[in-house]
Amino acid sequence: MKNRFILSIGLMLLLNPLLSKRLEPTKVNSVLHNGKEYSINHSKIGTILVRDKDSKKEKIVTVYTIDYDPNLEKDIQDVFIKSIKIYNQSLLIQNERGVLYEMNLETYEVKKIGK
Repeated sequence: MKNRFILSIGLMLLLNPLLSKRLEPTKVNSVLHNGKEYSINHSKIGTILVRDKDSKKEKIVTVYTIDYDPNLEKDIQDVFIKSIKIYNQSLLIQNERGVLYEMNLETYEVKKIGK
């Protein structure tokens, strides 16, 4: 009985760091529209990479920023983009918290449109 208790405590101590880390963000497929590719890079949270397929020029558009609390672990505060799709002449962007943004494909202006 004592050995089982010690083994249980040991396993909890070993697994605790693994359980406290968040899972990898969802893979989001890029979207092609009018010769431009729209994609995300999870290492630059809250941004869209726009790449012109012909000229290969790139532009990074900030959709949202995160105000991190220095008293909390950074990785648990991260909010990743979970989906992008074209709708009319806009790119609709949704993050993990369900917040929806609209990016104008001509001006790259971004506005929050809902939760």
